[in-house]
Amino acid sequence: MTLLVRHPATYREERLYIYHVVFKELLGFDYRLIAEERRDTLITAEGGESQGLVVSDILFQTPQEKWLKPTSLPSQPLEKFNLSQTPADSTYVSPIIPIIYGSKLGNGSYINVQDSKIELGIDIFGSAFFMLTRYEEIVKKDRDEHERFPAIASLAYQEGFLERPIVNEYLEILWWSMKRLWPNLERKKR
Repeated sequence: MTLLVRHPATYREERLYIYHVVFKELLGFDYRLIAEERRDTLITAEGGESQGLVVSDILFQTPQEKWLKPTSLPSQPLEKFNLSQTPADSTYVSPIIPIIYGSKLGNGSYINVQDSKIELGIDIFGSAFFMLTRYEEIVKKDRDEHERFPAIASLAYQEGFLERPIVNEYLEILWWSMKRLWPNLERKKR
């Protein structure tokens, strides 16, 4: 099955990177990108566009003049979301998950499940990009005596998830959503 990933046209190179990491390297899916006028990411199965997964797009909506500036960093303290109050039965360290980038949906939650559509208010791709590229290390000027970025200056340390595999947990939420929409979908074995 090939996935169609419809996304905003902003930050093309950054999107190419994170979609490749998430879809190809981590999940093992074939996918095709379609840049279009939109403010979220819509994932459908090629030939089965009646079902879709809508994922919030926050980081990559940052105006170009604010990219790599402190105003593009997540607002602290981070929102927390209780996954145990949703049908998502994904693997996580704790059901209380920090939201690096995201926005609550119309139902007041970060997950909205309908018959043929699932909405995620968690910006899975922007948050994963932020963590995997160490985006904040370029933005923040904190350095130790050896010119290294100190862990205590990181969002993960300040928000209490330094030793938590947050990108993997976000990936599991994405996988749960996709599996619910397309039960025959198989992911890469890891």
